[in-house]
Amino acid sequence: MTTYTSFGSGTRADYRYSDHFSATVDLTASALGSPAISESAEIGTRFRPGSLDQRLRTYVDARAQFVHLYDTPNLPSSTGAIVGGAGSGSQFVAGQRYSRGFGGVAGAGFEFSFTNTLALTSELLAMRDRMSMYRFNNPTTVPLASHYWMTSFRYTVGFKYNPVSALHLAQNPTR
Repeated sequence: MTTYTSFGSGTRADYRYSDHFSATVDLTASALGSPAISESAEIGTRFRPGSLDQRLRTYVDARAQFVHLYDTPNLPSSTGAIVGGAGSGSQFVAGQRYSRGFGGVAGAGFEFSFTNTLALTSELLAMRDRMSMYRFNNPTTVPLASHYWMTSFRYTVGFKYNPVSALHLAQNPTR
């Protein structure tokens, strides 16, 4: 089991098709201070139970996800021989791993509006993905895939800027 924390960035597109539901697309990348480079593309829906004119708005997300990871760990030597020079005693070689897979994302969060165009947003997400991993020990080997389940968690904090104003106009048939 591997655990680490990293910083990254993301962007979101949100198409609201009713007062409470919207379709979403999210793209994320975490490469800052991380032992692995991770990127994801997610598509799903967001449900907002409250009204849109409240200052504090809660929401729940459900999405499908494609994720890929790349890292360069020290891998156990496949030959069992001591590698690394005389007297080093290392049984590890530098290698690379590339993983990719599909899964699901579920989360909940809130938005707090400072003005009509600027809001603080935060969310806690849980992700479960079926991954295929490829190891590259040297350039002449053909990598074989191994499969595993990956569970990860994401906590996001950010600012939302929306310069668009939308009016909720009720249809009034009287003239």
